[in-house]
Amino acid sequence: MAGLGLDRIYMGLESGHDPTLAAIVKGADAAAMIAAASAVRQAGIFLSVTALLGIAGRRDSLAHAEATGRVLAAMQPNQIGILTLMLLPGTPLYREAQAGCFVLPDQAALLRELRLMVVNLGDCRCQFQSNHPSNYLSINARLPRDREQVLVAIDRALAGETALRPEYLRGL
Repeated sequence: MAGLGLDRIYMGLESGHDPTLAAIVKGADAAAMIAAASAVRQAGIFLSVTALLGIAGRRDSLAHAEATGRVLAAMQPNQIGILTLMLLPGTPLYREAQAGCFVLPDQAALLRELRLMVVNLGDCRCQFQSNHPSNYLSINARLPRDREQVLVAIDRALAGETALRPEYLRGL
């Protein structure tokens, strides 16, 4: 594939939590996403995988975070990009939120998701980034080397010692 100019693949995992993947009609379960990642890596192609904080709602927040960290570790991507769900008018999830069927986690819960994902990545070697404008806390790190600094940064944010990105600066 590299000979054809394909040297990087971006894969949207969104979640490693099968009930969440089914709820968002992803069309694949965690095992299928791991298998796809394995094929990409075996082909020698750089793999960048994206996961979404908040996609499981408040109810399944921690289950989503734990499962997503484990699935990302199994995928062994070169790069992990974390984004935070932003509800857009006109989308099915926005309508579910308006009807009270979906509740987006608050800032602290989203940070706890981020922390639990990092913990469950184990020794995954990758570039880890949550520097997208949708995120409240910007992180750019090499894992596992920077794991402790990342966890400390999240803990400081949870303790209110670090300023989070204000709503008016968040965007897609």
